[in-house]
Amino acid sequence: MKNIITVILTVLLVISVGLGIYFYTNSQNKLRDMQVELNKTKLEIQNLEQEKTVLKDKTDKALLYIEYLDLIVYPILKDAGISSRVKFDNDMSWLLEVEKRAASFNNSKLNDYLARLKSHDDKAFGLMMDLILGEVEKILK
Repeated sequence: MKNIITVILTVLLVISVGLGIYFYTNSQNKLRDMQVELNKTKLEIQNLEQEKTVLKDKTDKALLYIEYLDLIVYPILKDAGISSRVKFDNDMSWLLEVEKRAASFNNSKLNDYLARLKSHDDKAFGLMMDLILGEVEKILK
């Protein structure tokens, strides 16, 4: 009788140790798989953050051009009686702001068109608008 109980307890001990090892190994494999998945997700997040930064830079630069476009159409809007986001006391203060912003773009064509606009070239305004919209399109591609 003692031998039977000893055998049964030994078998149960072997089974429980075997199951423990099995579940431990299985959980370690799952943990390893989860760690791999976590690392992939972290890498994806990092890539998305970099992409977000690039897109933010692009939109910020495009917005500067759009704001400049809003600035150069100010006299037209003013003459038409349409309110604008910008306000100037006189044409000279408007022109100074237009020149200052144009210089910040470091765009020789824009500066050339601005010089032509100041010398009352009728085509300069259209060329400036076309250039600005082209720059926005290039930036956002």
